[in-house]
Amino acid sequence: MLLRGWHEVSRTNRACGFFDQCKKHYSVRLWKRFQDLFSWLPLAATVGEAIFLVHGGLWRNCISLDQIRTIQRAFLEDEDGMLLDLLLAKPSDEHQGWEWLGNGDLVFGSDIVQDFLSRSNLKMIVRTSRQPVDGPTFSADQRMVTLFSAFDFRGGSESDATVMTIDAHLECSFWTIKYAHDPPKPQRI
Repeated sequence: MLLRGWHEVSRTNRACGFFDQCKKHYSVRLWKRFQDLFSWLPLAATVGEAIFLVHGGLWRNCISLDQIRTIQRAFLEDEDGMLLDLLLAKPSDEHQGWEWLGNGDLVFGSDIVQDFLSRSNLKMIVRTSRQPVDGPTFSADQRMVTLFSAFDFRGGSESDATVMTIDAHLECSFWTIKYAHDPPKPQRI
């Protein structure tokens, strides 16, 4: 399943060099076409009507999954913060409700997670933003997990990568790929 993440927002992928690479090797027109494509990617999904998948977190103005289901695709930006919240907000077991931190991060407490899951009749939230260093990170009484599937993201981070599988009974398993300081060199066969 492919969901829209923070790097599929035009101002982010422009700032991270994607625009420059498209312009240098292809054309600005191609970059614009990618932005159109990214706007169609879903912001969230469910597995078995029990597990909610999202890149970042929850949306401040959202009461339940039914509200998220009404989001129309093919939008680039929004005015009420929904896009930023779903792509960037992060959980914090140290806070209750919603809170802006001094560094600009928007965090939500385990009470928000529990309320959303209860109102939506869901069991768990899986998010992939903000890489954990040592595999999956659980919060909200084990009802939310953060994982990241790219080890050594941006070089020098020395983070592990995690892949989650979900079986037919909605049981989750995690596979962690350990970061290696000196990864083996590919060998020609």
